[in-house]
Amino acid sequence: MLRFYSSLDLEDEILTTEDSAGIGAFTVTFDGRLGGAQVHKFFIKNDDPTRTYTDITVAPVDLSGSGYVDQGGELWSWKLIAQDTPPSEGSWNSVVAGASVVLGSLSDASSMASVWVRVHAPRHTPAQLVGSVVLRVTAKEVLNA
Repeated sequence: MLRFYSSLDLEDEILTTEDSAGIGAFTVTFDGRLGGAQVHKFFIKNDDPTRTYTDITVAPVDLSGSGYVDQGGELWSWKLIAQDTPPSEGSWNSVVAGASVVLGSLSDASSMASVWVRVHAPRHTPAQLVGSVVLRVTAKEVLNA
């Protein structure tokens, strides 16, 4: 199964659902008056030596349909970049809010991939708890020979 971690030492596993509903258990908090952006890095690991995962795709999904992932501009947005090093501001600017990223394959239990997530909240946002956004992961699972 693919598992998600917030640190490279694999000590901080993020809640993973078996039914591909997404991952959770990480929080972003903003000053509603000022808004702003927060960046988080996650690691996706194949924990099953008998399986290979191909065509791995990660997408931010708002289960409520309120549009928190792709309002763009100075409004709510979630952006993803798949790379090991911190993305530049130019890289973030070229990403479409709400777009998915493709990670390729994780072939054995030592394989890992990195995903950067940038969440932007607008200025003058009333206090609220947004718990409807998940990172949905899809992949093809293949038994290793």
